[in-house]
Amino acid sequence: KEYQIIATTGITDLNIQAPFIPLERFIDQNIEVILDQLLMESELEETEFISLDEESAKNTCVEFISDNFIFINGSKLIDPMWQFSTQISQTTGIGDEEYGFKINLVMHTAGMIERIIRNEPLTVEENELTNTTNDPLYSQLAASVVLLEDQIKVKVPIEEMYYLLRLVHNQLDKKEYTVP
Repeated sequence: KEYQIIATTGITDLNIQAPFIPLERFIDQNIEVILDQLLMESELEETEFISLDEESAKNTCVEFISDNFIFINGSKLIDPMWQFSTQISQTTGIGDEEYGFKINLVMHTAGMIERIIRNEPLTVEENELTNTTNDPLYSQLAASVVLLEDQIKVKVPIEEMYYLLRLVHNQLDKKEYTVP
């Protein structure tokens, strides 16, 4: 599969050959209008396809991690985090070549590791934690997390598991919504 990246969004510009839209703009403006403008511009301009492959996706992650995190080394952690993202992609049925999801998961995992090291995990309402352990995908996710924990020698708290699970469900929902 080949993908064309028409834009990137987030807090930080990843400096790839695609327009960057700050997250605040997505929140404050009509997303449909922004996307329509981007699609019209990309149809008018003859743009080069930016195809993602595993190597370029991993390089994007390493560069972002080294620019945005203090306590973790992206070059040393990329292989275990990429393996983690691949395993989750495969076991949940997301697909092995969903590089956008894998990049997102690796970035989230890097942030999670940094929060664990700093002893600043995310917080979750108690009732949501109960829902997390009862989720049908929880055991698959937990098995992948245990392998990651063994490799990087950190313990992932249940609160972080909640957000990992949300990430997976969001991707599965998006995939279900976009598949004809």
